[in-house]
Amino acid sequence: MTPWHEYSLSVLVYAYREFEERVGQLTMAPGAKSQAVQSAIETFRPGHAFTIRDLEHACPNVSRATIRRVLNELRDQGHVECLGKGRSARWQKV
Repeated sequence: MTPWHEYSLSVLVYAYREFEERVGQLTMAPGAKSQAVQSAIETFRPGHAFTIRDLEHACPNVSRATIRRVLNELRDQGHVECLGKGRSARWQKV
C-alpha cells in the first residue's frame, strides 16, 4: 500500500469515527436531553442570571423547545425563576 493510500484511508477512518460520535450524541436515550439541560443549570450558582441561549451553547444537541419545557418544569417546582419576558428574558437559579 502506498503512503497516499494509507493517508487517504486514515482520513476516512477518522471522519467516520467523528460521524459515529455525532450521530450517537443526536440519538440520546429518552430523558437524557432533559437531564443534560438540568445538569447545565446546576453548574450555575444561585442568583446567577442566564439565558436560553446560554443553555443552547451548553447543550448543542438539545432543541429550544426541550430547554423551555425543562425551564418551565423547574420554574413550577421553584428551582428557577424567570426575570423578564420575551427574547431578552433571563432566568435565575433560586
